[in-house]
Amino acid sequence: MSIIVTYTGKLIQLGTPIITNHQFLTKYPRGAYTTMRTIGKSNIVRFEQHWDRLRSSMDVWHKQQEEKQRITYNSTIIEHDKLLSCIGKGVDTLTNHLKKDTMQCRITILLPEKEEDCYIHMTALPDPPSLNTTHHIDIMNGDRLAYKGKDSDWVQQRKSYKERKNEQSEEVVLCEDDGSLREGLSSNFFVIQGNTLYTASDHIIEGTIRQLVLAAAKACSLSICLQNPLLSSIDQWDEAFITSTSRLVYPIDQIHIRDAHAMSPIKTINLSSRQLSMKLLQHVIESLQSSSTSFQFT
Repeated sequence: MSIIVTYTGKLIQLGTPIITNHQFLTKYPRGAYTTMRTIGKSNIVRFEQHWDRLRSSMDVWHKQQEEKQRITYNSTIIEHDKLLSCIGKGVDTLTNHLKKDTMQCRITILLPEKEEDCYIHMTALPDPPSLNTTHHIDIMNGDRLAYKGKDSDWVQQRKSYKERKNEQSEEVVLCEDDGSLREGLSSNFFVIQGNTLYTASDHIIEGTIRQLVLAAAKACSLSICLQNPLLSSIDQWDEAFITSTSRLVYPIDQIHIRDAHAMSPIKTINLSSRQLSMKLLQHVIESLQSSSTSFQFT
């Protein structure tokens, strides 16, 4: 079940049929967006980073945002605390309707380019992929150009990659012409080589879980190299993983390198270890609560 509300208090949808996050972003008008998750009964993981992401997206789409506690676009003003309160009431409605006090929710906020309101989509957070199966990803040629803000148009643009990927693959990581691997379609990408963690830092969408992983890496005494992992060094990788709001840390066991038009992978790489990836996952799980913001009911 899902719920869609607006910043101004309109209830657009509650119940079934379920509108998925993907359907919401393709059905509703194009705009800047961010997707977050709850933890516990009344907290959002790294809400302030999501807020800053919306503000920076508006910097690109409309005009420089001058006040930290509000977002202004068209004739709309989004207040920080009121948005939190609106989300909290929506989550409360959803959990009460489902009679699940401890349900974790996925929340997507959409600021349409040419409308006067803000749409908020909420649904139960899907169960994370099982850790007891082989985890696959594909690598394909391409890059994400709109790295300065999250644009819902990207949901349509990435459709062709998803249609070509291996059926077993959880994600597609994009490979640029020089072999740089910056990020996935909806994830950040990491490689562990020896005692060093590699991940891109430029021209990417810096996900909230990415920040938690970097903090966890320091706690695990891993060196951090903020440089693009390179496809040319793939045979030297010990581990690799992706991160996102719903997946947290997703260790990778098998990588399929694919040509843009080929049905079969050019090469398949097997990674033999998940040890450090799993250790980082545990650190991230333990840090979710402490890095969250409470709903504010006003």
